[in-house]
Amino acid sequence: LVSRSFSYRPSRLLVEALKSGELTILLTVLWLREQFDIRQWQSEIVVSRGDLTTDLDIVYASGDQITIIECKDNFKVTEIDALKQQLSNGIRVAEDIGAEQYIFATLYPQALPEDLIEWFHNQSSTLTIKILTRHDLLGT
Repeated sequence: LVSRSFSYRPSRLLVEALKSGELTILLTVLWLREQFDIRQWQSEIVVSRGDLTTDLDIVYASGDQITIIECKDNFKVTEIDALKQQLSNGIRVAEDIGAEQYIFATLYPQALPEDLIEWFHNQSSTLTIKILTRHDLLGT
């Protein structure tokens, strides 16, 4: 009988990606593939117009419908105003390009603050707004 222990050493690229917040992006792409069989998507797009510059974590198109997704591994409750500004910028870009949907995906370990959820859902009358939580992304 031969016994071998399994070991895995992640590549430096993977380690750096995880340290820089890419885990939520990767989990969101997996969620998209499971839910909608999405095969084509783009990440890390920087958009500038006038005084507004923002990055779009994930953009995908299905037919003629565009969805923009903002991903956050984690954030501090004390930084909610900065998060709201970033989400607001993304929503404005989504509306400007005629997107159908804007999603906020997060691995925030607790229930999201109710005032953030309410604020987020009241930001657009033209977009479908959705929040993906840790539960959605990890299937727990």
